[in-house]
Amino acid sequence: MLNQLYFETVPENVYNFQIGGYQVLDKYLKDRKNRTLTHDEIENIENIVKVLTFTIKQMELIDSETKEWI
Repeated sequence: MLNQLYFETVPENVYNFQIGGYQVLDKYLKDRKNRTLTHDEIENIENIVKVLTFTIKQMELIDSETKEWI
């Protein structure tokens, strides 16, 4: 029997966030397809989600603060 794990509550905008044309989380996970993730890799994914969430919030703040003059 194959163990299947998943990550809950990753917001869609975080999962779909792109840098350089790549969806960050999708690429990270696809590069590790068909193997068991290590504890460090799971922590990396959790940290990526946190950093992307922070980045999206900062981008929204910048957009709202600069929308009148850009």
